[in-house]
Amino acid sequence: MKRKTLAVLLSVLLVVSAVLVLTACNKEYTITFRNSNNAKMDELQTVKGKVEYTKKNLTADDRVFDGWYDSLTNNADGTQTYGKKVDLATTTFDKDTTLYAKWTLIGESVGYCLPGVINGVTDWDLVTVVETAARKLTHQEGTNVYTMTDLTLKQGDSFKVVSAVPAKTGEWAGQVKIEAGYSQATVKIAEGATLPDDVDGTDTEVLISAGDMNNISILRDMKVDIRFEYSDISDDCVVTVTIKEASGAPKAPISELGFIIVGSISSWNGPFAADGQYKDFIMTPDAAKVIYKATVSFNPGAFKIKVNESDWNRDNYGFAQLMGVTVEDTVVLPEGVTKDDIFTDDGGNITTKYKMTAEIELDTENGIITINVTALEELTETHQMYIVGTIGGGNFDQVYETAVKLTKGENSTVWSGKITITEDDYGPDWTIAQGGFNAKCAAIKVKNNVDKLDYGIGENGKGNIFLLAGDYYVTYDEKDNSVKFEACAYYIVGTFVDAEDKNVNFTVKDGLTPKLTVSQDGLTATATLTVTDVSEKEGYTWLGEDGVFAVQAVYGTSLGVAQWFGGGNTKIAAAGTYTITLTIESGALSIVAAE
Repeated sequence: MKRKTLAVLLSVLLVVSAVLVLTACNKEYTITFRNSNNAKMDELQTVKGKVEYTKKNLTADDRVFDGWYDSLTNNADGTQTYGKKVDLATTTFDKDTTLYAKWTLIGESVGYCLPGVINGVTDWDLVTVVETAARKLTHQEGTNVYTMTDLTLKQGDSFKVVSAVPAKTGEWAGQVKIEAGYSQATVKIAEGATLPDDVDGTDTEVLISAGDMNNISILRDMKVDIRFEYSDISDDCVVTVTIKEASGAPKAPISELGFIIVGSISSWNGPFAADGQYKDFIMTPDAAKVIYKATVSFNPGAFKIKVNESDWNRDNYGFAQLMGVTVEDTVVLPEGVTKDDIFTDDGGNITTKYKMTAEIELDTENGIITINVTALEELTETHQMYIVGTIGGGNFDQVYETAVKLTKGENSTVWSGKITITEDDYGPDWTIAQGGFNAKCAAIKVKNNVDKLDYGIGENGKGNIFLLAGDYYVTYDEKDNSVKFEACAYYIVGTFVDAEDKNVNFTVKDGLTPKLTVSQDGLTATATLTVTDVSEKEGYTWLGEDGVFAVQAVYGTSLGVAQWFGGGNTKIAAAGTYTITLTIESGALSIVAAE
């Protein structure tokens, strides 16, 4: 009798164990893939505890992919320590897991070159620059040092040192040392160098300075040696420019060049007055060339005052120098607005939200800007939001017909829209350096077509958003000028409740809404869903007797839904675990009990 009882107990234990194993295998877990700089690469759901990373070309120009690891520690000395290596082919996951890509440096295989303006010849394209021997640095064998000797440069040249290996067609890359630019501390004058009479042995700032985006900007004709070194344990890159000869006259004094008002009301870029395009914004000096004035009419936007030349190294005058605003007696201010409210600070730029005519005066002796507003009009329409950038052959300067217009939600401050990026939208090679993908990509921002200001990401909210091919939802919020973006995916939405037992009605919510996995042929998408009875919860009584739960499939993000599928709500009559399959072309949903 005891043997029979023991056998029965063993059988029950085996059945329970099998059920637990099957349940664990059938449960989905989220596996997050991150790069070695902690940037998110992908997020996949397990199927029966397994996950397959299908992206190809896990390569970098100067590194080779060395596998996935379960932890990553950034040490104080700049090195990184990885945990246990994870073999995706043999690992069965039983919890949500984050994996980190490890890369091994191949220092001997990478070269560096000088894209930019050299001897007055402009070439920023890495594909062509890498083939130009005169622009390539020579590798010092056995080191991380690359050099070039006796490089002749002309006044006005501007360049960087950049990885010379053309980017591979991969979606992700490692911590590639992309570029290094200007640092005044690394400009040197060689012993016995030949210099102009007005330059002494320490006067490097009148010879080389920081150009736009920290390019190395050449202020005199010269001959130099260049030394570039990168670290194999950190992101440090150092360019040392040693001046051996320099000649030519110094730049023209500012008094000979004058000043111009630049910004969203005219153009941020130069040269400005060469073709007369922006002549209305050129300031007129007095006889002593101390006071400069201009009367300008403009729409809302941002501006500052700068030297009337294409070089940005001269001093700029902006909000910090704005000492006074006066308003003519005939000007009627909008209700609740004082004259001090008319202009605000936009990162040093002078910004206004009004259409106006104003007399602008710059006192160069005291560094003071005063503005007298002679006509003022508050616009009834303050926002027309577009996505601009490298998409559709456009750029960031204006709204093109190809730009995507964002729409504003009813009773909302949020503008939103979906954008599709293809490889045809990829920008020039500078996106390789700035985008961090080590591959060409698209670059976008959100622009207000009323005041011509643009918005993006980063600390100042003005940085470019770099995107690889795919669909994205983009939003802009008037309240704080913030921009958000997410890659679109297929989700199951419906009558969910969150951890606080609050309703989540047919919206995508991070950490709650199931994500559908698209098949390799792209025809279907599936997800496993566990249904609990919500019909008695507040707000869900409409389900009625024929359903305890309702679902639909959508394509979009937590920022918004771009497309709905399923032809309306599909009710589920009983609690349980189900496999939901979306046929993408037809939008049909198939819901069957999970095995």
